[in-house]
Amino acid sequence: MNAIGVYCAAADRREAAAGLAARWGLPWLTAPPAAPHLCYDAAGLALAGGPDDPPPLRLDFDALARRRRGAEPLLRAVGARPGLTVLDATAGLARDAFLLARAGCRVTAVERLAALLALVDEALARCREQTAAAARLRLLAGDAMDRLRRWHGAPPAVVYLDPMYEPDTARRGAVKKDAQWLRRLAGEEAAPAAWLGAALELAAERVVVKRHRNAPPLGGRPPDWRVGGRRTRFDVYRVRRTTTCTAESNAR
Repeated sequence: MNAIGVYCAAADRREAAAGLAARWGLPWLTAPPAAPHLCYDAAGLALAGGPDDPPPLRLDFDALARRRRGAEPLLRAVGARPGLTVLDATAGLARDAFLLARAGCRVTAVERLAALLALVDEALARCREQTAAAARLRLLAGDAMDRLRRWHGAPPAVVYLDPMYEPDTARRGAVKKDAQWLRRLAGEEAAPAAWLGAALELAAERVVVKRHRNAPPLGGRPPDWRVGGRRTRFDVYRVRRTTTCTAESNAR
């Protein structure tokens, strides 16, 4: 697929749209194509396409913030608390990353598709809670495995993985539309089981994997415990570090 570009449909938003395109390295479009693109209009940014694409997708973090009850399984699985460092290595539309940041966590959200990062970036700017939550949410471009293996700085306490749902397990309504767009942009290749091993090597406390309720564990590896939801569950893996005695301590 060709690189997704940004088209501005509102003259008074042109400067903001151009800045967003430049920030994420996206092409600037002078006319809307009959293919996936980002359209900047009076209401903000939307992911749109042609007649064969899913309906336009727009993010609204204000509405998401009002649905805290549905976030409880996620927050319990992660052990969310103020100051907890979380790496969301497969951020996608960053809804879970936002909920964790809103709960006080310091979240780094990694996503390899620049178009999705631009959509999230613009939605955070429109969010009335951006001063608090967005300040704790850092967007970072990159491949999940590359970031897991080449992480710089102190290891995050928690690594969060949200592999794309299999086609036959996509949920209904808005989430189904999200899944359609994610597959349209990224394909339907299953997340590699190697993600889990790399995440366990990096995380300081635990790794949390989001799964459909009926899906097998990632890579066939049973979790230490699970937190269930209506349609999803969260598999939690405790990090176990092995320590090697030094020659001096052995001598004692």
